[in-house]
Amino acid sequence: MSKISILQSLLLIGVFFVTGSEQQRNRCLGVPDGTFVNDFSDCDAYFVCTRNNMVRGRCPTGFYFSEETQKCEHPWNVTCLLCRMPDNDDDNDYEGSGEENGSDFPENFPIARECRKYTACADGEGFLMECSPDLMFNPDPAVRACDTPSDDICIESVCPNNVNPSVPTFVPDLLDCSRYHICFEWNAVAVNQSCAGDLLFNPITRACDVPENVDCDHILPTPPTTCRPTGIHYIPADACDQFYVCVNGERVEPAQTCLGGTIFDIITMTCREESDETECITASRKLFDALDFIS
Repeated sequence: MSKISILQSLLLIGVFFVTGSEQQRNRCLGVPDGTFVNDFSDCDAYFVCTRNNMVRGRCPTGFYFSEETQKCEHPWNVTCLLCRMPDNDDDNDYEGSGEENGSDFPENFPIARECRKYTACADGEGFLMECSPDLMFNPDPAVRACDTPSDDICIESVCPNNVNPSVPTFVPDLLDCSRYHICFEWNAVAVNQSCAGDLLFNPITRACDVPENVDCDHILPTPPTTCRPTGIHYIPADACDQFYVCVNGERVEPAQTCLGGTIFDIITMTCREESDETECITASRKLFDALDFIS
């Protein structure tokens, strides 16, 4: 569905709402007219930028809006980011709170049919975030953070929520490069598979491949110490179990603490259970400081 067809449909059926959103900052400032942006209060709603104003519109029934493709899509092609607790109309089991986040301080919200992904919201704008593979997002209103898995948090499924039910989807295993999963239905239970011999699953080609064509090594990154200029993301703090939240280039104080005895991993930039593969920021800083001293 093109921009022109969306505009024509809206004009014909009269679902244009000449209104902005008091809960969201004006994302249309300086944006070309005719650009579509997310409405983080509803999956099927969006705004059209018109003369630096946000004009609300809505997709046809059964479709979700995708800012990435600038059109209304089938729900399995969209990861819906909401700056509120989802309700029954959002097709999951969370109780709606009716609240929306319009503050500068980031607040986390669950995503329908997702165990690890969640929405981080600041100033009414949502950003897609993801927990490390060994943690799940806990939607409990008192927590709303990455937490150790339990039956009360989420029923685990490696299949993403954007699987076309008519097309099998191949998903790489996050812990074993020689394994992969086949998803046949939207949010279905995966069929586990292994590559033959010494072949590894290539997440780019979505097929088993020779090892030299597959990047399966974790390279220790240099830990960032400053915030990127846009979006919501995390950077490490001084302690192994702490991190800072960055919102559009600004570091939010104080430092946050990982839950359940987990530590902040500088490779995945998430809280996760401590293991030999988890790089603690304190140990890494000592290593980089030593290298700087030697040089």
